[in-house]
Parts: sequence; C-alpha cells; structure tokens
Amino acid sequence: MNRHELDAVLSRCHDIAARHRAARHPFVATLDATRPDRARLGDWAAEKYHQVFLQNAMFSAIHANAWDREPLRQFMVEQILAEETSIIAGSDSHYGLMRRFAAACGVGRERLQDGRPSMPVLRWVRTAVGLCRDSHPAVALVALHAIEGNAGEAVGRVLTWLRDNHTFTERELEWFSVHAEAEDDHAAAGLALVRQYAHEVPDFAEAAPRAVETLCAAWTALHDHYLGLINVPCAEAA
Repeated sequence: MNRHELDAVLSRCHDIAARHRAARHPFVATLDATRPDRARLGDWAAEKYHQVFLQNAMFSAIHANAWDREPLRQFMVEQILAEETSIIAGSDSHYGLMRRFAAACGVGRERLQDGRPSMPVLRWVRTAVGLCRDSHPAVALVALHAIEGNAGEAVGRVLTWLRDNHTFTERELEWFSVHAEAEDDHAAAGLALVRQYAHEVPDFAEAAPRAVETLCAAWTALHDHYLGLINVPCAEAA
C-alpha cells in the first residue's frame, strides 16, 4: 500500500469517526436541556468508573500483539502508565479519578469497588477488548484513534458545563481536565504509528474501516445508554 492509498483509507476512517463524533451525541450536546443534578451525574459516573476500569485491558492486548515492535510496545506502556498510575497523567489512575468524581456525586463504595458493571458497559468493554485482542496493532490503533481523536472536544464541553452549572472542586473534576487536555495529542501519536505499521496488514484497506465502524458503533451505543441515565430518552434528544 503506497502513501496515497493509505491516506485514502485513513480518510475513510476519519469520515466514519466524524459520523459518530462524540461531541454531537445528545449525551453531550443536550446538557443545557437535561441539566442533570448530582444524583443523575452519579448514576452515570458509577457506570463510567466501571467502563474506565475494565477497558484498560484493550491497551495490554495491543501491547501483547506488538511483542516484537518496540515503538508500539513503548506507546502502549505509556498508555497503560497513564491509565493505571499517577506517573504520567493525573494525580491517580484514570479510574481512580472517575471514582473520585463519582464519590463527589454521592456514590458509595457499594456501587464502585464492590459493584458490578451494567450490561451496556460490559458490551462496550467486550467489543473494545476483543477488537484489540484479535486485530493487528495498526488496525486496533486506527479504531482507538477514531474514539480518542474527538474525545478531547466532548470531554471539554462536559467539563465547561460542569464548571458553569455545579460546584465541584477542580480536584473532583480532574478526570475531565486530564482528558480534555491530553486526548488529541495522544490520538495523533497513535495515528503516526498506524502509518508506520499499516503495511504489515495485507487487507488494511478493508480491515481498518471495518474496525472503526465496529468500535464507533459500540461507543455510540454506550452513550445512548449513558443518555438514559441522565433521564432523557434518545428519541426526544435526537
């Protein structure tokens, strides 16, 4: 696959991601209408905690598949350190930051560390981890890029709304501030690795858009569920 062909494939992937743009989903776009209080935000945050905690296995799956490719392995180690520790991005693991926000919303331990994820969250995690486990790292990364590439915009909008409409402290909002700042740069670095390794995948032109569509559809379905948690039916918000 030459550079022109690769650019065309990545453009197709970008178009798919744009159709599923997170900031356009009613969960984000209708916050001024839904105006969730702390209790409803807590219902979402409890499930978001389980999502953030469980989905980290997708990064270790890519790392395992990249066993002989040092740049890919190093990139995934950086991702795992950011998600699982306070070394790179934030004062706690990213699931710890979300747990902190959930606690600020009044969610107790019984729904967090002692709780169980809902079926919509499990469906998302199984789809994401399965895709990363069963795909070449370049295909998995282009699918993750489709999610991460527009996450910063969506999280930034939610962060602004929370600051304007609630009295959370900046410490309680750290999950949002970390992700509003970091996702775009990280997504760009992942896309550079896709360009470096796409040639290893004989059917990349078909596999990459298919993976992007699968992951974006799962992401949209998860946020349809999250919208329900803040008590606005999708049909009314569309």
